[in-house]
This record gives sequence, C-alpha cells and structure tokens, in this order.
Amino acid sequence: ALLGAPGAGKGTYAKKLAHHFDWAHICAGDILRQQVVQRSALGVEAKSFIDQGKLVPDAVMTSLINETVTQCNKPGFILDGYPRTASQARELDTFCQLDHVLNLSLDRDVMVQKLLGRRVCPKCGEGYNIAHISEGEMHMPAILPTIKADHCDRCSIPLQQRSDDKKSIITERLRVYDEQSKPLVAHYRKSGFLFDFVLFSGVRDVLPLLIRHFKDIASSK
Repeated sequence: ALLGAPGAGKGTYAKKLAHHFDWAHICAGDILRQQVVQRSALGVEAKSFIDQGKLVPDAVMTSLINETVTQCNKPGFILDGYPRTASQARELDTFCQLDHVLNLSLDRDVMVQKLLGRRVCPKCGEGYNIAHISEGEMHMPAILPTIKADHCDRCSIPLQQRSDDKKSIITERLRVYDEQSKPLVAHYRKSGFLFDFVLFSGVRDVLPLLIRHFKDIASSK
C-alpha cells in the first residue's frame, strides 16, 4: 500500500509501479469517482463528502476495497488511497494481510502547487499536471500533453480540473489527512513493514529508486 497526503504522488507512482510489476492498481479514488459518474446510491452519498474534501465513511470504503481485492486476478496488487485511517487499516487486516507499506512525504507548499496544477481526462482518467516546480534541490517538471495543449493524448478531449482541487478544499483535505494519518502511520510502523520515503524530485528520478526498493524487498524474502 502507498500512504501519503493528497498531492504527494501516490496515484502516479502506484500506477507506474503496478505496470512495471504487473500488479493490479487498486485506487480508492478511481473506484469512488466511477460510482459518482454512474450516479449510484453510493456515488451520490460519496460525492457530498468528496466535494467538501472530507473522507468517505470507513464502512463504505472498506466494502468497496474488499470486493475489489477479492476479484483481483493479478500476481499482486498495490493499494492507492486506502487505507486512510487506522480504523480502515484494522478492517483491512481482517480480510487482507499486506506485506509492505510505503509512506511518501513531500513539502506541504509543493503539494498544494501540485494539487492546484492537476488536470485529468474526464473520459479515461489519465492525469497531467501544469505545475512546474523548481525550488532549491526540488525539481518537478510539469506533466503536459504531448499532442495538443490542454487535451488528453489518448482521447483528444479537453482536460478538466477535479472539483476537489480548489484551494479551500485542498486546505481542508490536508488538514483532515494530518489529523487521520498519525494513528494510521503508527499502526503500520508497529507492524514493522512501513518504510518512509521523502520525495525529493519528479517521477523520472524517483521511480527507479522505488522499483529498486520493491525488488530488494522481494529478493530478501
């Protein structure tokens, strides 16, 4: 599982690691957004929380993740955006035993810039980021479309900003994360398989290190 505040890059790294190792990428946010688009009863309920930057109730999330993990047919999977609370972690322990948890951390100002710059394709969900960050040793270039500006490379339709990527909602999301993450991190630190990783640069520099990290873990078993 990948832990980290909104804007730390969990989704980007989870997707790329899953592709590299042929794991299933189980993204709690994508699952929820699919429910919202389908306007299911769950989606309508979840949207009221998402739009306020609040966490969706544990019972709802746990049920969705349990169902998705049960249906997984890959050699492994990586959880992205779940668990977010110690309560969710304890529920997860009842039906799934994780073997590693990676806790990503990033400077708070950089996270805010990244969240404000995030853009997504409303059709396929491909993510981009218009924020170019270069402060001291921190270098995170923008992730832009390569074919047509402000349009998805895959679908050729205009990119959108997520409804929860507004400054006021971002501030609330980060506050909620800070409040909820301490007991969550403590839960996994006690287990002995939590690893802290401080992000210092962009995907090009960091991804090879994360791949090597997971290969080292696999070879040590």
